[in-house]
Amino acid sequence: ANNPKTSKSTGSKTRRGGKENQALATQASGNTAAVDPNLMLGGSAEDAAAYAEGGIKAIGDQRIIPFMKLEKPMALLSLLMVIGSIIAIAVNGLNLGLDFTGGVSADVRYEQPAEQADVVNALADNGFDDAVVQYLGTRQELLVRLPPQSDNVDGLNASLSKALALPNNNVEISNVNIIGSQVGNEIYLNSVMALALALACMLGYVALRFQFKLALGAVLSLFHDAVVTIGVFALFGFPFDLTVLAAVLALIGYSLNDTIVVYDRIRENFRRVRGIT
Repeated sequence: ANNPKTSKSTGSKTRRGGKENQALATQASGNTAAVDPNLMLGGSAEDAAAYAEGGIKAIGDQRIIPFMKLEKPMALLSLLMVIGSIIAIAVNGLNLGLDFTGGVSADVRYEQPAEQADVVNALADNGFDDAVVQYLGTRQELLVRLPPQSDNVDGLNASLSKALALPNNNVEISNVNIIGSQVGNEIYLNSVMALALALACMLGYVALRFQFKLALGAVLSLFHDAVVTIGVFALFGFPFDLTVLAAVLALIGYSLNDTIVVYDRIRENFRRVRGIT
């Protein structure tokens, strides 16, 4: 009777087309010597390779990729980035947008395409400083955001119609909204709570799906990504509004997805090694 181990090993070699399937070597922290699973497990590594579908392509004649060789430098770099980001946030603070501070937003439409810089300059010439202008789909439709103003809606309509007028380009204001500072503060607090709740839910999911210690590592990596991103905005004074907050939440989601993929592969490898031994 054929030995099952021999059959699986033969099948593995057949799928590899006769090429030697070298196991991915691992390196212990602080040690430059590679540990070959074939030496540790004998022929059992060949059995595990029989179930592999692809993998990292060989670089030359080796599959040794010393990721852990940069463990300490990368950990130190990440720590410095987090500390620097926290200092930047504490010292400079965030340049909160109108969504958080309150202000005025107006939807405008020009007869012809308009340049953002021309609109901002026209507003500044008429006393509307620190305006933020964004396109709404086309170069004729724009969203204008202004700091809090003392006029009511009717007064703002009249003054904005005059300020937004460009040479040979008529403008129409379709909507004007006044956002109070109290509403902005409420939005800010709700955003912080949403961010904290998202991290807590992710911690619980990863803890149930894998292990609690892995969940802590995942949340710490998410905290790293979020803090460093927010720190860049604090360092350079970029406006931080709801759009940026949505981008940070998306970043957290993609980062968690990548972490779960890695954790799932680690768990599969643990099961395979335990089955081999």
